[in-house]
Amino acid sequence: MESQIDRKKFLFLRLFVVAGLLIILARLIYMQVHKGALYDQRAEENMVRSIPIPADRGTILDRKGAILAQNSMHFNVTLLCFELQNPSAVLQKISEKISLSKDEIREILKKVQITPLEPIMVKEAVNYRTFSRLAEIQGDCPGLSMEMKPLRNYPGKLLAGHIIGHIGEISTGELEELEPMGYQIGDTIGKDGLEKQYDRTLRGIKGARRVLVNVEGRMVRTVGEIVPVTGSSLVLTLDRDLQKVSEKALSDAVLAVQRKNGEPSGGAVVVLSATTGEVLSMASFPGYDPNLFARGLTQKEYSLLMEDRSCPLLNRPVHSAYPCASTYKMITGSAALEEGLATAHSGFSCRGSYDVSGSIFNCFVRSGHGSIGFVDAIAHSCDVVFYMLADRMKIEKFLAYSREFGIGSLTGVDLPGENPGLLPSPEWKKRVFHEEWYAGDTINLSIGQGYVGVTPLQIAVVTAAVANGGTIFRPYLVKRIITSGGKLEKEESPSAVRKVPVSQAHLAVIREGMRGAVRYGTATSANSPVVEISGKTGTAENFPTQDNPRGRNHVWFTSFAPYGKPEIVVTVFIEKSGGFGGEWCGPVARKIMEAYFTGKK
Repeated sequence: MESQIDRKKFLFLRLFVVAGLLIILARLIYMQVHKGALYDQRAEENMVRSIPIPADRGTILDRKGAILAQNSMHFNVTLLCFELQNPSAVLQKISEKISLSKDEIREILKKVQITPLEPIMVKEAVNYRTFSRLAEIQGDCPGLSMEMKPLRNYPGKLLAGHIIGHIGEISTGELEELEPMGYQIGDTIGKDGLEKQYDRTLRGIKGARRVLVNVEGRMVRTVGEIVPVTGSSLVLTLDRDLQKVSEKALSDAVLAVQRKNGEPSGGAVVVLSATTGEVLSMASFPGYDPNLFARGLTQKEYSLLMEDRSCPLLNRPVHSAYPCASTYKMITGSAALEEGLATAHSGFSCRGSYDVSGSIFNCFVRSGHGSIGFVDAIAHSCDVVFYMLADRMKIEKFLAYSREFGIGSLTGVDLPGENPGLLPSPEWKKRVFHEEWYAGDTINLSIGQGYVGVTPLQIAVVTAAVANGGTIFRPYLVKRIITSGGKLEKEESPSAVRKVPVSQAHLAVIREGMRGAVRYGTATSANSPVVEISGKTGTAENFPTQDNPRGRNHVWFTSFAPYGKPEIVVTVFIEKSGGFGGEWCGPVARKIMEAYFTGKK
């Protein structure tokens, strides 16, 4: 009986062992045959590390091929985290050679913990002498890596700095937004201007070096490499030589204003093709050198830029909106002619002021212009004539014409952060101030005062429409995109947004008045023997504010040339001048116009 039980137990044990062996065998077959490739891949990944190789950014060139931004090579000091055994000790040795601060070391160690498989930047753009000193200790510092990397270089320094923009290391906030598009911590990206707007075009495609590491995480050898693809290049509509003239003329005028007033000021210039929307020049003063950001700003340098009361980082042509003063009369006059409230031969009487329901609005010539025709009202910038015309026009109609000219909306220029400005309306005033719209608000709007805010670029677009017969063009800066292989990737064509609802004949009357302004009116300072310039001045009155404690005037002059067949538009703006548009801005526009047309000859 016991022997039968023992035999049964032995048989059960044998069956259990056989079943166990079969299960193990089946599992081995499954892992080796069905999952073999997967586990081979994982094993290789445990041995092989991929080190990113950054791609060169594309070059930025002007319309004639002059280089505005390019890459040069420099040495970067990085830490390969997977090779590090004692990060603190390694950083201490490195610090003895390149003087890292305690805060810098703390920040690097934090990055090592966050991304243990990614290279961490220690110092960018070190010179060859520093490179040599670090090479002496590289053998004693596992994880210390030094390699040549591209450095962004802007040969013109301040030239077109606001337009080209600058680059820098990606921030945490930017990474959260851009990570789905393949951006990684430590990446260099465009921070402003065209560098930001076209970052994905310029940045190229990163490569990688695949290295074999041992069980201690140290690199043994390179086993493969994916070559990075250089980013595409941008060919701009900008003319470098005209940009130099624009920046020099503007800076001379603004510095003269600063010397006169004893306080910071700034200004802007926009030069457009009147018939295509191409931006030939765009200047903002004061400016900054984007090379500072490319090599890495010190905290002191960054603080100086941020605390500068003249705002050198501000791109005034597109980022700032101001009351545009009498340049708005191009719109008011066009609307009045189209609505039949005036003709080219209409006569008016200006006694120096205009009464609207008991409120007195003065002309800038307090003694008055006397009897004056419509064309001369533009030439001499008679406020009273435009008060009368606006007072006779329904505000809804006036606002409709203003919108058609693009006031209060984006121009669509290919730059980041464009300011749409502000076109006030009864609905807007009710919503913001909980007040009714009064006739005085319309009067103020008619001469570009009150709540209205425009950018210098918007006024340039309006002027181009008046000059070319009524077409609103989208202004643009990038003419062509060329691949690193030299192939045309994209070519931009002029884009007509719409036609303003003003007849050719009525726009011709506005142009005649603008020609009169330069020949005998408020802008004789812009008169030139080289080319027939036509333009409109503007002097924006201001109340004292913290930024403008004396309430000094902003001044404008917007112009086109030649009078008979307009080619280009030049708009000039100077803030807090305390003078007049013809006085400060007219000579700037004349210098730019003469340089352009002399250059053509």
